[in-house]
Amino acid sequence: MIQTKKRCAANDIVISKCREIQSIYPQHTLIFTDGSKQNTHSTTAVVVSLQTDIKRLPNSSSVYVADCAELYAILLSLHEIVSNNMNVAYF
Repeated sequence: MIQTKKRCAANDIVISKCREIQSIYPQHTLIFTDGSKQNTHSTTAVVVSLQTDIKRLPNSSSVYVADCAELYAILLSLHEIVSNNMNVAYF
């Protein structure tokens, strides 16, 4: 999608590339995932259409909690795809 890391790319470049992908796959549902760790807890989120699913992970999840949160968000999104038999462009 973008040759540089998302954190280093200007917002308008990221938005432009996302719109480009949406125009290529108009029949697909976009799913956005995120996982993060702050102090003593980790949270994961999945956004599908107008629905947001947010889960807090146990404090004892792993020493790599931020990575686990990201992976768990992807797992939740895959569950959503399978459960709803969706056409999805995942990037």
